[in-house]
Amino acid sequence: MSAAEPPGTAGRHRSDPGPAGPVPSEDVPPAGPGQPEDPVAAGAERPEDLPPAEEALAQDIQATREELGETVAALADKADVKAQMRDKARTVSGNLRGRATQMTQLARSAAAPRTGQVRDRASAAGKTVTQAIPEPAQRAVSRAATAARQKRAQVAAAGAAAAVLAACWLILRSRRRP
Repeated sequence: MSAAEPPGTAGRHRSDPGPAGPVPSEDVPPAGPGQPEDPVAAGAERPEDLPPAEEALAQDIQATREELGETVAALADKADVKAQMRDKARTVSGNLRGRATQMTQLARSAAAPRTGQVRDRASAAGKTVTQAIPEPAQRAVSRAATAARQKRAQVAAAGAAAAVLAACWLILRSRRRP
């Protein structure tokens, strides 16, 4: 018991009348109309001013409030379907990119030895075809290819004109048939 407390009030709550009646308090105003009479319910007392049992109860209430806040936040996160789908899309996208990179590397490593083989076979086939064509025909094809390289625009225009003529001929032909 401290010197500031009246005799017979040690360990009691201020609003507990006890045998000596209520303990006067200067920092808690008397309850008015529409106000709770319990100062703890009104939030007027601090936990350090409370007796041990009430202090434990106040701490338990505070812990429950914090848990409730965390639960509400978790429920809000679960209810946010748009954010969940965005996160899932990011995850799936990352997984697909990783898988595509792996497959690309696997295909390149598998194709590397085959590329040389295909190139060699194409070269051999070209030589075989070249040997089968008579010498005068080879010279004529070579001259035509050289001329086409030198006059690419003219060759392209002639090819386009031939394509237009072929399309017109096909259209006219299809109209004649019943």
